[in-house]
Amino acid sequence: MRDRRFIASFILVIIFEILIILVRPLGLSLFKVSITLLVWLAFYFAFSAFVRNYDIFKKDLPKYAFTVLGIMIGLNIINIFRSLISGDGTLTTLFGNSNTSLALLVPFTMAFSFDKVNLRLFNNFFIWLIPATIILYLIFVLLSSDPANLYWNKSFHLLIYETAFLVILIPLQSKRDKFIIIAGTLLLSWLAVVTEYRVVILRILLLYLLLIPVYYYMRKNTRWIPVVVLLTLFIPFYLIKTSIKSKVSPFEKILSRFEDMEMGLDTRTFLYQEVYEDLRKDNKLLIGRGSNGTYYSPYFDETGGDTSNRLSVEVGILAILLKGGLISVALYLIILCAAIYQALFRSKNYYVFCIGLMLVVHALLLFISNPLDYSCYNMAIWFFTGVCLSKKIRSLDNSEIKIILTDANQLS
Repeated sequence: MRDRRFIASFILVIIFEILIILVRPLGLSLFKVSITLLVWLAFYFAFSAFVRNYDIFKKDLPKYAFTVLGIMIGLNIINIFRSLISGDGTLTTLFGNSNTSLALLVPFTMAFSFDKVNLRLFNNFFIWLIPATIILYLIFVLLSSDPANLYWNKSFHLLIYETAFLVILIPLQSKRDKFIIIAGTLLLSWLAVVTEYRVVILRILLLYLLLIPVYYYMRKNTRWIPVVVLLTLFIPFYLIKTSIKSKVSPFEKILSRFEDMEMGLDTRTFLYQEVYEDLRKDNKLLIGRGSNGTYYSPYFDETGGDTSNRLSVEVGILAILLKGGLISVALYLIILCAAIYQALFRSKNYYVFCIGLMLVVHALLLFISNPLDYSCYNMAIWFFTGVCLSKKIRSLDNSEIKIILTDANQLS
């Protein structure tokens, strides 16, 4: 039952995300409430795994990491009750939207990481999903009267999105699976172009570029590679510091070099300005506005492209800031950096090392994208964060990891 619940959680959330895209329910409706229950069921599976295996999970993580995780989860629950008590928004928004309370509960997914069998289940499920999605997409293109339909293309994009997690693991896959993953990233890149999701292209490029140091590290085991990779985590903070000093946004500076108007469009600078100013004027920078908190957007108020009081932000770090303030941002980054450090410097196998590199890419893109919600992407991020922190999985050697990925029946 344990194994079924792990993959079942992803399936439930995938169904939810696709239905939200295709049906696009507006306001309060029985349908919207019903499909949100899918996400709550996925959360229940994660929460029950956390409670049932609490003692094992506690011993498996470094003491400091478990303490910080406990504080963060406790603060997230407080932020849910803050919105409940203050009456911010409606109850249906508080509990029926994947960007509010549910978004703060996704860290419980980390509880699945204590079971090493789940490494194989994740790997096999999402590799299997690639050819299935490719076949479905080809059928759609051939039979649909509108193959450029944005919503259907977004749905296929969502189905194959977790391929990004497999790119960094290509060196550990069989020849067949390597080919499948490459084919998956080609389709994912195409769908990113069609749906105008530019960050996906950047994510894929970064992950494939990281394969160069991965292969070099596997052959030479040189210790300078993880050090250099770890230092890249300071890039966003350096850019923020220089932009404050020069009063020139790094997004404007970089994107202005593109001649193509669409590629050169800066859609991030104003988000930083709006969220910061809105929280600062109400003295909410430290603690945020709670799970149902919103911020006022002058840009969307003028353009009418979205509601002026926005429930979340497209930039992950800003969404965390909005909901829980600088305290939540600090706790999130401590957990993430701890997982990356353990993966790069305290692991005996290449699998966890590779996952640590993937988390580095996630950390960097957290300042550009990676929205805060209860999604398959964030579930996978928290699962792999737990994998990197797990003493048991980090202590496995490469031959043991190979057995796990190829034959779960050999596990005791």
